[in-house]
Amino acid sequence: MAENTFTVEEGVTVTDEVMAAIAGLAASDVEGISYIGNGLTRENISHAGASKLSKGIHIIREEDGSITVRLAVVLKYGYEVPKVCHEIQEKVKTNVTNMTGIQVKEVDIRIASVEVNSRREETFKRLFMSQFYPDEGYADVVKASDELETLDPEAEIRPYIEPELGNGIGEADLKLINDKVEAIRAHLTDIDALINENVTGWKTSRMAKVDLTILRLAVYEIKYDDTIPTKVSINEAVELAKKYGTEKSGSFVNGVLSRIIKALGIEEPAKAPAEEKPNE
Repeated sequence: MAENTFTVEEGVTVTDEVMAAIAGLAASDVEGISYIGNGLTRENISHAGASKLSKGIHIIREEDGSITVRLAVVLKYGYEVPKVCHEIQEKVKTNVTNMTGIQVKEVDIRIASVEVNSRREETFKRLFMSQFYPDEGYADVVKASDELETLDPEAEIRPYIEPELGNGIGEADLKLINDKVEAIRAHLTDIDALINENVTGWKTSRMAKVDLTILRLAVYEIKYDDTIPTKVSINEAVELAKKYGTEKSGSFVNGVLSRIIKALGIEEPAKAPAEEKPNE
């Protein structure tokens, strides 16, 4: 028997590549997946061949004749990680076993990232705006922003609005965004205290507003939102800092968050660069 084949019955073999392809198809069909380790999405997977489907998905043979499937996925922002992972595991096990007769012992999933999309960025932007308005004034800003964001970018009204406005965010997503911003605002005292305890020589009152907003969003997710992995919160905070902050913002945010997860007793997901001074 070749090293990369699995004998199902006499005269019938299944290659690791085929099993990986079946697993990739099953995983990509789960709601909440942006793409899997091979870069395929639910939209383009039907056009891919077996070699592309199996790329980045590893099949490990167990002594009892079963297999373990290992794959990495990128999730869409706003989905519950445990729920999505459980569905991936069930679909992969069911599809591989039904199509090959081979039992799947485990499905090991690595969350590579959570896609930074319009919802996460809109959460950041609204949290940033909230610093400059009293509660009553901010409520009016939210209402106006909702009306703009629900505009369809392809609609006829598009030429009459600013190019950066109207991301086509649905009402359900806007509710999630606004609820999250309000939840962060409700915990600001504790969040800012935690940030202040883990910076040297700087306080939130002196930090650049962009850096501070990104830190607040990430700290909220790390401390209060167990649906988002700590590593993902840190990675996406750094990406937001690079996009909206200065050249020093990414390393500053990474350094502060590294200290915070240590203070909270959370295992550090990755070594962060040394903290740099923020921008005033």
